[in-house]
Amino acid sequence: MATHTPKPIVYIFNEINIGKYTETKHYKISKPYQCDRTITELLNISKNRFYAKANPVYWVKTKKDNKWQTPCLTGLFKTKQCNTLIGDISINNIKTHTLLFVFSNNAKTLTAYLFKNYYTRNVADLKHFTTL
Repeated sequence: MATHTPKPIVYIFNEINIGKYTETKHYKISKPYQCDRTITELLNISKNRFYAKANPVYWVKTKKDNKWQTPCLTGLFKTKQCNTLIGDISINNIKTHTLLFVFSNNAKTLTAYLFKNYYTRNVADLKHFTTL
């Protein structure tokens, strides 16, 4: 039996602190939250520095109480689609939610798609919900 792909929660972010850091970009939400706050208003996306066994392209941190949270929310991995990266959110070490990050060509805008309670590494499963 096929698993039904849920409709994603869409977050739109704009880059802030442009050019301030060489290996990190900060994004602030530009579109008001829907009902879900799994992803916070501010994101810290930094290049992988190879400190962990996982080998993502970027690490994503969220901000809570004026502090960047550790551990990271997720690692972002390359996909075959240009400017598109995929990650996941684990709960109790079980991969539970899928995150799809689509960057604009100049990386000034980021659209994040959160598929709650649905995990896949196959971007083709998610393609019809996004603007890929």
